Amino acid sequence: MNRKRPALWLLVLVLGVAISGLAATPRGSIRGFVYQDVDGDGACEYGVGGVDLPVNGATLIFSTDDTLLTLYSGSDGSYGLVAAGQGRWLVRAAPAASRWSVISTNPLLAEVSATGQLLHTGVNFCLRAVSSGASSFAVAVAESSTSITHSVSLLRDDAASSGETLPAEDTDPVVSEALLSFPPVSEPVPDLEMIAATPVGVEAPPVAEWLSYLNQFRTMAGMAALADNPALTLGSQAHARYMVINDKPIAHSESPSNPLFSEAGLQAAKNGNIFATTQFQADHEWAINFWISAPFHLIRILDPGLAEVGYGDYNEAVGNFHMSAVLDVASNVGAPPANQTYPIYFPGDGSVTPIVRHSLYEWPDPVDSCSGYTRPTGPPIILQLGDGTLTPSVSSYTFMAGDRRLAACVFTETSYTNPDPYAQSNGRYLLGAQDAIVMLPRSPLEAGQTYTVTI
Repeated sequence: MNRKRPALWLLVLVLGVAISGLAATPRGSIRGFVYQDVDGDGACEYGVGGVDLPVNGATLIFSTDDTLLTLYSGSDGSYGLVAAGQGRWLVRAAPAASRWSVISTNPLLAEVSATGQLLHTGVNFCLRAVSSGASSFAVAVAESSTSITHSVSLLRDDAASSGETLPAEDTDPVVSEALLSFPPVSEPVPDLEMIAATPVGVEAPPVAEWLSYLNQFRTMAGMAALADNPALTLGSQAHARYMVINDKPIAHSESPSNPLFSEAGLQAAKNGNIFATTQFQADHEWAINFWISAPFHLIRILDPGLAEVGYGDYNEAVGNFHMSAVLDVASNVGAPPANQTYPIYFPGDGSVTPIVRHSLYEWPDPVDSCSGYTRPTGPPIILQLGDGTLTPSVSSYTFMAGDRRLAACVFTETSYTNPDPYAQSNGRYLLGAQDAIVMLPRSPLEAGQTYTVTI
């Protein structure tokens, strides 16, 4: 595989539909790093392998006169706002105040202009730890887990309850970005015919790595482990390459006239969870983490009738989108095992999860069903009651952190709402197929906290 240096990133996650519509005017990008001043010299060396360390999960707030966006730094300290509209952007680092102080200029100004400068790099921030201890990266990893416990009683009438929530600190070690309104203009490789005609050994990720990581989440729900289906993996790998080379980050189909078309790739396109990013070094953990954080994609992974899947990803620094991944979850679904028991809890009672926020756009959009909610929210908490023959109805629910009642919304196959009728129908179908109840906490979860869910 031709691996080159990473570029700016945009994370995209969509189920069952492609995104259309491109920017009509030139757009820019704003990139930089967030680092910790380890040696105490009052400055940071960014990305040069010195003593200073990258800060993972730091909040970056981007604002113009009419736009407000929030992104987070990655494990290498980098961040990137792509497809930034022209104008004066203020970029402010807002890390958790209990752990960090910003010692560099904050905020910074980036003027995106077609007549001036569209691409802004080196928009960097230097942090100092408020207290001594482990480095920011070690703290993020050590504190990234959140315990979940459940007490459940099944009630049959519709009602709702709500409570106040306290803001959670930004402690998720997984990078996340909001889906921007205007993705970069697609830039397919010009010599597709030559690429397609040249034999190439597409480097697939080792099955043991991605399958083991995926099955951690199945185990968390008390479900049987999934197996790799080599044929489905071959198709998933082919479609992942198709999307990167054609710079089509969200493609649930393949054009028969395209030189990279294949029947196996088309099958994976139609039956797969899809992930794409402009961040070159993304791997299977990036893709799986976001599918787990997105309820309508997670439900497909938690299907009791699913025994075999295929997975493929592809990285190449061409076009705008440098990595894509496909998890075929629908080509080989059967009936649930005869000994399957319900309810199915995710996360399981007493388990520990590293997924603490839902921040990436998903179609259908779960946030549309939660009045007043904006991303990032907490991650989905799912209760599956059956095999699609029931109609769940929730009369009451609580979401607690100790003795604090926190705000959360709940939706089912009859209560999920979306202003787009097709999206609503699609979402209700996915929920109904597994009699699923989804709880979405209003705020990201706090690392090291124990939460109790009652439905």
